[in-house]
Amino acid sequence: METVKLNIGGKFYETTMKTLNRYQHTRLGSLTTRSEEYNPEKQCFFFDRNPEIFNWILDYYRTGQLHFPDNVCGASLRQELQFWNIEEEEVSECCWKSYYQYQDEMEVIAKLKENFTSTITADETASNRTVVRMWLFLDRPDSSRAAKMFNHVYLFFVLLSSVTYCLASHPMFRVDKEILLDLDVQLQGRLDEINNKKILLFYNTDEHPAIYIINKTCMCFFTLELFFISSPALRKRSSSRNC
Repeated sequence: METVKLNIGGKFYETTMKTLNRYQHTRLGSLTTRSEEYNPEKQCFFFDRNPEIFNWILDYYRTGQLHFPDNVCGASLRQELQFWNIEEEEVSECCWKSYYQYQDEMEVIAKLKENFTSTITADETASNRTVVRMWLFLDRPDSSRAAKMFNHVYLFFVLLSSVTYCLASHPMFRVDKEILLDLDVQLQGRLDEINNKKILLFYNTDEHPAIYIINKTCMCFFTLELFFISSPALRKRSSSRNC
């Protein structure tokens, strides 16, 4: 029995010429020692193809049934079948859904692209590009150097806001109130009966001006960031990405 060695992308397979000749109209079925893929020194046929998918191709010659796993892209399968000169009709019925799903999805995508490009104007295209860039800038730190820098700045403001929030409750970072309101004067007598130092601290003092400025700066930064994130265009873009 004449055996045949096949080198598929660096992985070796061995079968018989009788097995390959079951389908002589295919690339493997028409192999001879005169084929350009034949290496006389190593006495094998070399094909620079995907060795994982070839497992299922070779099983087709052995069993007469062409099966594929569900986790393989339909486009890759189609390319392999075209290369090995195997008709799509040979795919077993149980694998039709996963195989032809790629074709159905590509038809839907092509239809969406056609409808989108036929109704959009030049100004809308420029606007859409701006929205995409802004969305990447705010939501994808690895999209650009500027986005990565913004991510570091955002993290800095988060840490700064957290630290100043804690420092604002410490006596060292509070100052005496300069002006007492009428209500403060009325409550002054009642406060004398309170022994809670924290309540007295917050009533008789204000946060340090530097802490106040930092807190307002952080609030403005987060408000501005929330404004952009909450814009309808960016929310629509984010929703489409998460679907």
